[in-house]
Amino acid sequence: MKNILTLLLSAAFVLTFASCGNQKGEVNDTDAVVTDPVETAETVTDETEPTVELPDIKVYSITLDNGTVISVGAYSEESVTSLGTPIDTMEAPSCIHEGFDRVYTFDGFSITTSPDENGGQYLAEFSLLSDLVAFENGLTVGSPTAMLADAFGDTYEEQFGVRTYKLDGVNVSVLVDGDIVSGITVSAVK
Repeated sequence: MKNILTLLLSAAFVLTFASCGNQKGEVNDTDAVVTDPVETAETVTDETEPTVELPDIKVYSITLDNGTVISVGAYSEESVTSLGTPIDTMEAPSCIHEGFDRVYTFDGFSITTSPDENGGQYLAEFSLLSDLVAFENGLTVGSPTAMLADAFGDTYEEQFGVRTYKLDGVNVSVLVDGDIVSGITVSAVK
């Protein structure tokens, strides 16, 4: 199951960033690469680290059931390795700024970092992928959709089984299957 999930995430990442191409506007097979987790560390916060907002991005903090705080939209001095060893790490040239977008996949969730206009990395996205991890309030993959109102409010748009909640500084996309949560992604809004 983990291999299938990693494969699906890898395919989605490559398809998402393939349209960026290289600096000449061409796309080649070497634009997306898998790297060693030790070589690519930068983002994710913990409770003791101050969060610094990017000038045009608000920070939205997510507390997981294990006490870990992930601050979407913030720079971070803390290494991704503080979360343990990722199952997979991928990077591809950023479509927006010089540098690389990076996806770190862990058991139950992934984080995506992106470069800003000054070359620093910020946490652009957090995705909850399975019930191995939950939000502090217990919301996780497999939870009933009735829990969403307490977590994100009553106002959302729904299209093709995805509910989008526009919160202060982030968009929360929730994949629903009937009355069950199938996935949650929190994305920084520029």
